[in-house]
Amino acid sequence: MSADLVRLLRSLEVDGVRLGLAPDGRLRYRASVKLTPERLAELAEHKDVLTAAVRIGVGARLPGPLARLVGQAAQGSLQPGGLNTPGGLVTNVSEYVVHTAASHAVGNSDAERRLWNVWRALQR
Repeated sequence: MSADLVRLLRSLEVDGVRLGLAPDGRLRYRASVKLTPERLAELAEHKDVLTAAVRIGVGARLPGPLARLVGQAAQGSLQPGGLNTPGGLVTNVSEYVVHTAASHAVGNSDAERRLWNVWRALQR
């Protein structure tokens, strides 16, 4: 999953768009506001990927500290340089966190543990 898709999922959440599957397996959405034609086109363009994401529980919420960590990484406000974690040396912390969050978003079960490792290392 690309960082663009992660941003799309995040922006849909911010806009109050909830994704789900209809009984026949098609993507459905509920929005708290009327969606613009551009937003509807974006949903249509990414329909297959969003459907797959909903099927595997993509976009499951991260615990608060990890969500804040990902937000800081997306803004580029994490410390530059390397960071020693139990999993090894991370040379670009922001890039690693965003990539790992994307892995979490597609259902990688190890990604949350790796994010906790970075969070703990940053607390030292």
